[in-house]
Amino acid sequence: MAHPDLSPTAGSAIEPWQQTQQAGPATQILTDRERASADAGIGRRVGENLWEMFVVFDPAQALQQQFDVRAEPFIALHDVGTTVSRRWLAEIASAHLLPVQKLVIRSQGYGVALATIEFVELPVDGAAPLRLYSTDADADSRQRQQLARVLLGASRLGAVLVGDLPAHALAAALRPLHDAVVAGPWRNRELLLLPLSGSGVLAQQADRLGAGTMVHTRVAPTVSRGEEALGQVVAVWNQLHQPLGSHGGVGPTITLSVTRTHAAPSAGTPPAPPAARAGVLPMQPMPDPKASARAAGSETASPLQRYVQRCLEVKGMVSCCVFEPDTQRTLAFAGARPGPAALASHGSALCAALGTASRGLGLGAAAPEAAITLAGHFLVLRPVPQHPGLVLHAVIDRSSTPLVLALRHLERLDEVLAAS
Repeated sequence: MAHPDLSPTAGSAIEPWQQTQQAGPATQILTDRERASADAGIGRRVGENLWEMFVVFDPAQALQQQFDVRAEPFIALHDVGTTVSRRWLAEIASAHLLPVQKLVIRSQGYGVALATIEFVELPVDGAAPLRLYSTDADADSRQRQQLARVLLGASRLGAVLVGDLPAHALAAALRPLHDAVVAGPWRNRELLLLPLSGSGVLAQQADRLGAGTMVHTRVAPTVSRGEEALGQVVAVWNQLHQPLGSHGGVGPTITLSVTRTHAAPSAGTPPAPPAARAGVLPMQPMPDPKASARAAGSETASPLQRYVQRCLEVKGMVSCCVFEPDTQRTLAFAGARPGPAALASHGSALCAALGTASRGLGLGAAAPEAAITLAGHFLVLRPVPQHPGLVLHAVIDRSSTPLVLALRHLERLDEVLAAS
């Protein structure tokens, strides 16, 4: 006689389709505390400064879907021709005693981290905290670009940190941003350009960036640290949310404030001063662009860094780096994206492929030097003079200059290293 638990009765029989359904996770009922946490922002809080979001498809697409459903107001800090947004975010958090929080996007069912996004929650008088995201996500290069586009496009205010780029490189660096605005979806209507050095062409490029779109662009004075950038962002945010201003229909007046708190002193530590009252984040004084430029120019740079900075003078140069092919270690970088890690990684792969081909053809194993023509760009690999084992990987806009002229310009810049 069969065991009662295994008898095929109507009440106990297990059909194959039921087994398939049972393989998935059970439906979770959120507690009041978990529901309150879910309402606080994108993601679910799982730690003091850690949030998680599980997705079943592309992280950027899932994040876009969340922003479309929730319409959460936030500010995005984005890099163009620089990589300081995450560092400045940490500086802002430290200056105002705010934790840097992380939103980890994981694969549903596996728990694998697909991307990590850092942000700070800025206290707001009479309203929920306002998130300040860095768009420089910790993810693979393709996902990083897509997540940055989603964050900037869904933000209420986009703060774009613009590096020290010559006119042609600046135009090339801003072109993908303009294309993203035109392609959509793009809910953002305000872009604040924050130059890291005095650039007379940025205002003109800002007009081109917003041309033919509903996005309003403005250029702030030069900033050299996170606090200065935050001061400009706060000033613009408050202006946008004045009830009688030109954007009075956006929403209620929001005044950013920062509560300065102090941890309890440990034994033997002098008592900390009393916590300051929560108040309006002070407006930062307008920095002197000339003073900032002088300060930047006074900083000592390595010969290799001066070399790559001069490489930006090559017409059409987008970005370049000096790296070690064996270790993929970047020694100097200048320009916009692709960034140093991508240039070093793919440059090392190209050098390895060229070396293999050269040895296979019996042509020796000398340091490779190559110029590769792509649809819209040239890739240039050449040994760095007087620095054995180092290679320059440069990306040049094909529509801006002939390859021959670009190579001749790079050859003339060899004198920069010779004079160092």
